[in-house]
Amino acid sequence: MSPDRTTSDGGKALGPVLATIALLSLLLAFAAVVLQLERGGVARREAAALHADGVWRCNTLQGRTRRNACVLALDDAAAAGAQPAARMTP
Repeated sequence: MSPDRTTSDGGKALGPVLATIALLSLLLAFAAVVLQLERGGVARREAAALHADGVWRCNTLQGRTRRNACVLALDDAAAAGAQPAARMTP
């Protein structure tokens, strides 16, 4: 290499730039993980609210057999990962 293309510090000026890029990459990855966790928490809260609403609707049905069947169907749907119906028909 010609002397005019070398840096005065022997090429070590690249180190801080790479460290800065690495740090920014780690911060970006951390932000992505935190956002994903937040979205998961929101989804779990919504699912719990839907399930509670479904149980309330089941408990308004006439007769113990119908209420129990409704709650069991709701629990089966939750165990299968399906979204519970917004309104259970009597």
